[in-house]
Amino acid sequence: MKKKWDAKKRPEVKQKSGDLVWVDAAHYNTNQPSKKLSAKRLGPFPIMQKISKSAYKLKIPSTWKSIHPVINESYLTSYVTPIFEQQSQRSDNRVANPIDQTHIQEVEEILDSRWRGDKLQYLIKWKGQLLEERTWENRAEVIKGAPRSCKEFHQRHPDAPRVPVIQLPGKTYADIAKTRP
Repeated sequence: MKKKWDAKKRPEVKQKSGDLVWVDAAHYNTNQPSKKLSAKRLGPFPIMQKISKSAYKLKIPSTWKSIHPVINESYLTSYVTPIFEQQSQRSDNRVANPIDQTHIQEVEEILDSRWRGDKLQYLIKWKGQLLEERTWENRAEVIKGAPRSCKEFHQRHPDAPRVPVIQLPGKTYADIAKTRP
């Protein structure tokens, strides 16, 4: 019995705090329409600490609520830095160093818009963050920080949900606003 177990056991990979690892994506849902189209691995994520013999705690972004930070080593693969230029272009989804991050985030691109109740929301891709870390933000906050991005998005996607523009003959928006109580 021991002989059969030893034949199947993978050799232990020693990981240190700070090493980057990939997480097997087989057990996680993504926003892709099918499993076949989604990424096979997520990350890479830095290891924060070793919890037990075979479990590691990873630094996972707070927007990823479906992934628990403690993961068994059987679902982890060591991150190897790309050798060729083409490989580095494909692995541009590295997690930014949490020490260098500030609370102010810059909008890289607006991907989509939707109505939630009576509020318009935009799907935001944040600069320097993974595509999986995109978030839905209310229009009021987006307009304050990135009005140009909103305008560019609606120029590229004229059929996307937007705030309706009401034009009355002979009246400007300022005239209409004055009549409000």
